[in-house]
Amino acid sequence: MSEKELVRELGEKIGYGNMMDLASECWQDDMIKNGYPTSGVFITALPSDSNQRVIEELENTIKVEHSSSSVSMYEHLQTRIKQLKQD
Repeated sequence: MSEKELVRELGEKIGYGNMMDLASECWQDDMIKNGYPTSGVFITALPSDSNQRVIEELENTIKVEHSSSSVSMYEHLQTRIKQLKQD
C-alpha cells in the first residue's frame, strides 16, 4: 500500500482535519523533545487556538527562565502575554 493510500485510509477513519491536527501536534512535540524550534511546524488550528498554544508555551518558558532572568524582562513578557490574550 502506498503512503498516499495509507493517509487516505486513516483520514477516512478518523477525519482528515483530525489527522492533520494530530500529526501537527506530534510533530511539535517531537521538535520540542529534541530541542529544535517549532517555527517551521505546520499548525492546522484556527489562529486563536494557535495563539493560545503559543501563549501557554511562553508562560511555561517564563516560569522556568524567571529564576535566572531579570524581573523587568519577566514583567515585560507577562504584560505582553496579557495583551495577546485580549486579542
